[in-house]
Amino acid sequence: MLRIFKPVVRTATVTACLLAASLVQAETAEEREARCTAQSAIVEKAVQHRLDSRSQKRADKLVRRSDEIKDSPYEQHVDLLVNWVYTLPEAQLGPEVSATFATACNQYEG
Repeated sequence: MLRIFKPVVRTATVTACLLAASLVQAETAEEREARCTAQSAIVEKAVQHRLDSRSQKRADKLVRRSDEIKDSPYEQHVDLLVNWVYTLPEAQLGPEVSATFATACNQYEG
């Protein structure tokens, strides 16, 4: 089981790093936690849409329109995160994906 999730951890770390690198200014620990929580919620929604056999385009639209994402600063990250989820092997989809992403995001020191 651990072997299956090593690629998820690696790609979650890379994705989290890319998103963190896009920030213009340094963030506090509280801001990082809020960002990582919001982004892992995007990942969780994308995983569920994929498990429900929705297309990537439809998932992107539904996540973007969700109440907690719509008009938030995290709306700009939806494309990247949904795309990442849709590149994962189906065997790796589950609640561990968003938890792994959140851990990698919170541990990233840029």
